[in-house]
Amino acid sequence: MVLSGWLNVNKPSDFNKLHDHGSVPFAAVYYVQGGACAGDMALPEGWREFMDDAHRSYYHDAANCASTWERPTACAGELLLKTQLKAWTDDYAFLRVKPVAGTLWLFPGYMPHAVLPRGGCDDADGAPSLRVSVACNIATHEGQSTEPLPVVWSASRMA
Repeated sequence: MVLSGWLNVNKPSDFNKLHDHGSVPFAAVYYVQGGACAGDMALPEGWREFMDDAHRSYYHDAANCASTWERPTACAGELLLKTQLKAWTDDYAFLRVKPVAGTLWLFPGYMPHAVLPRGGCDDADGAPSLRVSVACNIATHEGQSTEPLPVVWSASRMA
């Protein structure tokens, strides 16, 4: 196995656009520091919090006619893993991964992923709160997989 890695130190405005690691069998990210913000609990635009008769919070987005008991979040700083919901279709969704210190995420290198910015986040001293992670590719034979890519994945990449 060949392991190549790098250290990421991200300010609140830093992000990574949607990309993949090609034919590398596995990619991994370990969060050393999540860089949480006080604003991470802010509701996404359009959402409002209400109370029912039993004094329980619920959330409503009038523009989309959506309601939920779970507090929606604005996705600040999250790793987004693009997943195909149904084979042979363009039906995709994103798995949202919060940057929590001490967690390790392993996923296929061909899986498209992105990292969102966190907005204005300062620590107690007024300095920008940093998100620190270690990322790596896990491969064989000088960075290439010895196995062919799955047919479903190869076909979807050509569409």
